[in-house]
Amino acid sequence: YVGCLHPDHHHAVQFLICRDCGAVQELTDAEVEHTLGRIAGRCRFEADSMVVEVTGRCAGCVRS
Repeated sequence: YVGCLHPDHHHAVQFLICRDCGAVQELTDAEVEHTLGRIAGRCRFEADSMVVEVTGRCAGCVRS
């Protein structure tokens, strides 16, 4: 997913993408960023950016 609320600010970002209606929610969860960084470090991998995309159904689509 390309969109970002803060494209000029380096940060890890997570997207929740609804497969039914296409709604996208952007998250910036520090715990997710820390966990991914720790895992990358254990693999001796230096991450330049971290983007996570989670697809599923939003609350509105689940209710309908």
